[in-house]
Amino acid sequence: MAARDRRFSFRNDSEFKDADRYAKEFTPKDGVDYEWVTEYAKEHYGRIDKGVDNLEQKADSIINYLGAYTGLLSLASIYSVSAVHWSVAVSALPTFVLSVAAMKEAASARSPIDKPIPPDVLNAIEFAEAYGSDAQATFIPRFGAASKGMKAVNGEKARLVNNATKLMILAFAALALPIIAAAVHSYLAS
Repeated sequence: MAARDRRFSFRNDSEFKDADRYAKEFTPKDGVDYEWVTEYAKEHYGRIDKGVDNLEQKADSIINYLGAYTGLLSLASIYSVSAVHWSVAVSALPTFVLSVAAMKEAASARSPIDKPIPPDVLNAIEFAEAYGSDAQATFIPRFGAASKGMKAVNGEKARLVNNATKLMILAFAALALPIIAAAVHSYLAS
């Protein structure tokens, strides 16, 4: 799994850059009703923001599953170290390493990340004063840029949750290793 780029920023996303440039250059056209576009822009941003929240909840679920799983694995390891051959205990290491890696990816997905937000109230007042009757229409592309940036954040969190899920599945599959090691040891010992 690729290591998380600590320098991730939605500001580096090409779609965000294009939308931001468009927002800065946008001029509303006379006679166009932009009211419905304003509502759509707010709803669109809200849907994307909710998607980020959902990904963080999924990451939280993975952390919970892995926490319980790692606890059970620890108890089993304590038993195996005292009751079975050392090779069985050592064969549990890949499961532990994969679990830790999955936990790291899920925790990264859950951690705060630079998120774009639409312009605040003071910006809205500035727009109203600077653009008069065109203020609302001129303001709309700012929501578009924020939505594109949030889409990039969503993609980064989705990548991390996907990595965590794959690592968790591999960790569960690696549980077969101690069972195989115990069977081989038992066979060789008899």
